[in-house]
Amino acid sequence: MRLRAIPLIALAWSAVASPLAVAQLTAVADLKAVDFNQEVRPILSDRCFGCHGPDANKRKAGLRLDTAEGAYAALKSGDRAIVPGDLAASAMAQRIDSHDPDEVMPPPSLKRPLTDGERAILRRWIEGGAEYRKHWAFVAPERPAEPALRERSWVRDPLDAFVLMRLEEEQLAPEPEADRAMLLRRVSLALTGLPPTPEEIDAFVADEAPDAYERRVDALLASPRAAEHRATAWLDLARFADTFGYQSDGDSFTWPWRDWLLDSLASNMRYDRFATAMIAGDLMPAESRAQRQANQVASAFNRLHRMTEEGGSISEEFRQEGIADRVSTFGTAFLGLTIECARCHDHKYDPIPTREFYGLAAMFGSIDENGLKSYAHTFSAPPPFVRLANDEQAEREKALRANRQQAMAAVMRAGAAAMKRAVDDGLISAPAPTLLPAPAARYPFDELADGKTPNAIDATKPATTDRARPEQLGEVALADDGKLGKSLHFDGDGGVSLAGLAGFTRHDPVSVAFWIKPGERNARAAVLHTAGFYTNDADGSGLELLIADGKLRWSVIHLWPGSAASVEMKAELPIGAWTHIVATYDGTALAAGLRLFVNGIDAKPTVLRDGLDGSIAGATMEVGSRSRDAGFRGGAIDELSVWRVALTPAEAALAAGVVPDAGAHAEHAIARATAVEEAALREAMRAYAAHIETLPAFMTMRDSPYAAPTFVLTRGLYDQPDRAQPVQPSAINAVLAETSLAERNRLGLARWLVDPANPLAARVEVNRLWTQVFGRGLIETSENFGLQGAWPSHVEVLDLLAADFARGEHAWDTNHMLRRLALSAVFRQSSATSDAKRARDPRNELLARGPSVRLSAEMLRDSALFASGLLVEKSGGPSVKPYQQPNLVDDSGANGGYSSDTGDAAHRRSLYTFRKRTVPPPTMLVFDAGSREACQSRRFATNTPLQALAIMNDPIFTECAHALAQRATREASDDLDARISRGFQLIASRAPRPNELVALRTLVTTRVASGEQDELAALTLACTTILASDAAIMSR
Repeated sequence: MRLRAIPLIALAWSAVASPLAVAQLTAVADLKAVDFNQEVRPILSDRCFGCHGPDANKRKAGLRLDTAEGAYAALKSGDRAIVPGDLAASAMAQRIDSHDPDEVMPPPSLKRPLTDGERAILRRWIEGGAEYRKHWAFVAPERPAEPALRERSWVRDPLDAFVLMRLEEEQLAPEPEADRAMLLRRVSLALTGLPPTPEEIDAFVADEAPDAYERRVDALLASPRAAEHRATAWLDLARFADTFGYQSDGDSFTWPWRDWLLDSLASNMRYDRFATAMIAGDLMPAESRAQRQANQVASAFNRLHRMTEEGGSISEEFRQEGIADRVSTFGTAFLGLTIECARCHDHKYDPIPTREFYGLAAMFGSIDENGLKSYAHTFSAPPPFVRLANDEQAEREKALRANRQQAMAAVMRAGAAAMKRAVDDGLISAPAPTLLPAPAARYPFDELADGKTPNAIDATKPATTDRARPEQLGEVALADDGKLGKSLHFDGDGGVSLAGLAGFTRHDPVSVAFWIKPGERNARAAVLHTAGFYTNDADGSGLELLIADGKLRWSVIHLWPGSAASVEMKAELPIGAWTHIVATYDGTALAAGLRLFVNGIDAKPTVLRDGLDGSIAGATMEVGSRSRDAGFRGGAIDELSVWRVALTPAEAALAAGVVPDAGAHAEHAIARATAVEEAALREAMRAYAAHIETLPAFMTMRDSPYAAPTFVLTRGLYDQPDRAQPVQPSAINAVLAETSLAERNRLGLARWLVDPANPLAARVEVNRLWTQVFGRGLIETSENFGLQGAWPSHVEVLDLLAADFARGEHAWDTNHMLRRLALSAVFRQSSATSDAKRARDPRNELLARGPSVRLSAEMLRDSALFASGLLVEKSGGPSVKPYQQPNLVDDSGANGGYSSDTGDAAHRRSLYTFRKRTVPPPTMLVFDAGSREACQSRRFATNTPLQALAIMNDPIFTECAHALAQRATREASDDLDARISRGFQLIASRAPRPNELVALRTLVTTRVASGEQDELAALTLACTTILASDAAIMSR
């Protein structure tokens, strides 16, 4: 009944389309006021703002044209660029009309001169008062009043009214509703990424109930397939991949984030909570352990960027790259802005100063991270991380944690009792004598022969200069200037390995004593460590004594710096003088268990880190150097001893040849009195850690007091922080005043984002949902809602939907919004149209017909698997490796290889396909999927011969074609036409047209008659042809 009104509407439009009417409308258009946002600002932004825009450092002649104040202001010359209403007094009007290459604007060097039409627009704008308006995208959307229409019977949703209003203005009519089979195919592909089955089509066509389509849409949205389909866009936005990228491109444990994404989409989590969880899940309150863990996993959205482990990489450089990636991803995914353009200078087009880029960086850089990932130690995720546990594992963790706390309480009680006894027995005023225990190894460093220096405790295990790695080519020399006899001197590359001193864990107490004499102020020098192979700063695991800026640092490290316990001397080591050092560790994994004694006196070092959460490297202890690191250049060491116990202060004093004071003796007595309880505590800690380390570590966000401060980086360079410009967390004021930022952290930023007053958050998500349903957004430049972005095709529709999404009855309900779009009259139109109408609007920007969309890479593969019966619909879990060309990874120079899965794993939906950043799945690339190296908000749909070749030859598609032919043979009669029709219907959701059937029949019979193939093989070729046809690769 609705469609009967359309011919009447068309007649009404045709009646006014006379030459006289057209002439009258043209005259009216000439008199119409110029729209600043739609007509003027794009010209200024494209031609003028580069030199006369927001970037003060690049602004020429002191002229600013992006604000009214700047445009109207008097210049040093006395001229005014724009005098509202006065062309003659406006220098801009004279310059744009000039023919003098030295005067004309924009200058010829820009190579983008104004057209006559653009000059006319600018002149009319100045004459009309040169009014400036805020960029439309920076004004919160308001629900527009429904327009007056000639005929409303076509309208199903308020959005339809605004589309119809535009069509009436253009004197066009919408198309009739698509036939039911094609409509079901279209909506099934739009909402689930998979076509309907022939049986579903038959049932839908036969269902005459008025709500049949609505019920089908609801069923599609409730299907797990809908969540899997929607997830693909977010995987692109999150730059989700299974490897870290860059040269080595090693595997990354990331699939739990994809599982969280699928769970969130399947449960239709409110968008405001969904966005908040990704931005700041680790800061969100949680009602249960499981929810807290899920929130932490969600925040890994910020950590899915590339990371490198290549030797020689600079941690601060890549830390800053990671932070900048997070800021850019936040801007693209949630604001639709090119915030990254403000990294090096003020944004040239949008009102985003560099300082605000770093205000965001202060939030996204608030974690304690290295910037690099470890190459040598692959036992963990780059910190910070969360240990993923199920309910049973969590209960076990809780019980073991209680045991550990009880053991710690026992130590405290025993210590208090020992202290009381010491006071009662007078041990503090008259201490018992203290003896220094025998070390596990002692090296006088008085001899060096054949690269070996004796161990006074075990002669079979001397220290040796023989190194396991050929790059350690430095020398160690014996000198006569030792503190006691001779000493070893180091050149920064050579060192000694202490045989037998290996296998230290974070639960093992250890003490090291030695005399040290720096020959220079070492900015960095590895003195002693158990890291083993070391390529970059992230490989610093194990026990470590390091000189940093002249100060001695003592650490026990899982992965530096986010999972470590570390202390540092307050004073620098004296240069050219011998200093005695005792470094002790009690095996408790706490910074309080690390102590440094200088010349027998407790140095009371500063705590640098106190978050050791994982096993440590336990390679053979080395002294004086570390592979690919700065060693103890110019320094000397003498009389080195190692104990497998934590020395007490009294014993440390004795090791230095100093008489312990009474307090040290008392502490010694207490330590010995609590030895049993201390051992029990270590065992409780060991049991707790043994369980914890069975739980996978998943990288996440965690704000840390140890995070480095943020400064504006000069020109965005990591090594040029402007110390005069420290930055506090802040947001983008042009979008929404940061006074709305209640908390100066990522959680506050997320709440700022989803504030209904924020003009971008709802628009960006609505545009993304519209793109999913219609194939192209209302804003085509989904990555850029700023001044250089495209103008909305239907700004009223976008604002209507965004206002409803942010503040309506179904606020932030994405499934409701998808349902609304799918039920609209605009979506339900036939995509068929007249040649004249298609020529008038080739890209369907007016929405005068239904969408025609080329299926995405994932949809093409999944549809082929689904139609052939091969698709395995298992949800979640690790990525799978379907067939990929042999040796492709190795031949490309990437690491890791690729072993294709077989069976079910080879036939799962494409979102589960293993994504190696340096070698993405080739067929997906052919069909415009990205590498996932950076946030991608839209894919460009290309049309190349490679795409047909991929479908015709890729083993995945040929396997599907063979299975489709077998299925058609099983399910159809012995008649060849029936089998061809069955295969066609399975993939294209319709029967072949007569000419299509004739062509396919001829293909099969010709191949069989020639003897080249039997019927099944020929039918397989026909199915391949169907898979590559318009009917299969397009949604219409």
